[in-house]
Amino acid sequence: MLLNLVKPTATYALIYEIGSGSVKLSIVESTKNSPTPNTIWSKRELITPNQNANNARSIKKITATTIDLGMLFVSEGMRSLLQHNPRAKITQSYATLSAPWSYTIAKNVTYSEADNAPFTIESDIISQLVTTATTNTKSELDNHAHVAKNLKIINHRISTIESNGYEIKNPIGQTAQFITVSHITSLTQTHIDQLIHDVHAKLLPQVELEVYSFMLVFYATIHNHITTHDDYCLIHVTNEAVELGVVRNKKLSYCTHFGGGIYSLIHEISHSTEIPLENVAAYVKEPTEENRNRHIPTQKQAAVATLLEQYQQALLTLFGETDELLVTPKIVYLYCNEIFEPFLTEQIQKTLCSVQRFNCGVKSVSRLLRTQAQNPSTIQTGARAHDISALFFHMENHTDQITSN
Repeated sequence: MLLNLVKPTATYALIYEIGSGSVKLSIVESTKNSPTPNTIWSKRELITPNQNANNARSIKKITATTIDLGMLFVSEGMRSLLQHNPRAKITQSYATLSAPWSYTIAKNVTYSEADNAPFTIESDIISQLVTTATTNTKSELDNHAHVAKNLKIINHRISTIESNGYEIKNPIGQTAQFITVSHITSLTQTHIDQLIHDVHAKLLPQVELEVYSFMLVFYATIHNHITTHDDYCLIHVTNEAVELGVVRNKKLSYCTHFGGGIYSLIHEISHSTEIPLENVAAYVKEPTEENRNRHIPTQKQAAVATLLEQYQQALLTLFGETDELLVTPKIVYLYCNEIFEPFLTEQIQKTLCSVQRFNCGVKSVSRLLRTQAQNPSTIQTGARAHDISALFFHMENHTDQITSN
């Protein structure tokens, strides 16, 4: 009887990650006194989707892969969870959707009195600002109806609140001359949202599912857990896409993406030069530039160099969409498969430094988070203690445990 009176010390969640070229399911444990989450079980399956987010064939691949992983969750995943803790129950569930399946729109709105007189911050003022931000987002979508036709808003979130230009955590009751709310909206294709909810309803119908764009989750994690910088870029490189988020004055200000993920680049180089895929894959996995060319025939090295210059130009165009290329933040937080980090870091540095004429600091998010993990040996093969989605879940449960470094 006494055992039944003991409050649970851990919370468990099922986390879905729908990437541009993969699907992943994980069971994650969040404990209040731990600075990082613990991944109990995790499985990822690769897919090869078409870049068109409306493509029915791509959706079928994602659907089939998600269903297959759901079956593994029921068998392998739940067995691993109960072996870890026989009393464990999954009570939360999150899903993150990467580009091209999701879109992220950030809006900043400010309130002040007409005469700039001080006022007391009340909840209805913040609600008013959120309503304004939401209205502005919907108006932007209406102006791009051809793009937004099949999009669905899946999440609204206040990311920061500033009083007189300083971020505050508990604004209600404080006095200010002006207040700024930074508001982020996540959107996805309607059929992707339906897919993830249909699968979840079969796996854990009693557990509510929260769905976010990956860029929202990425920004929230870096802002709250990693950096104290005001201005920086977020780059998420997946198998088939590259996502960019620009942060100014600690607020997410702009998001975009293009279909140039690491596997896309490998296939493009292989197709254009007729070099075997495995050779190109080995080339981009090499940690040093000096060793890479041993995987490429001498007579084709110039062609590969040209293709990489084209890739750098595509990255440059991505940054240039902000119309502020010359003042792009020089700090970049890169999140990708760690095998490709040295290569992608080099490409990003060559892209930005060539324009800005200074050394760009590309920081590995995986490495930063891994150094904070206390018990990496407890993580099973194929899972990472430093997954952004898992850490976001942990932050949602124990925000008082997360501090900026």
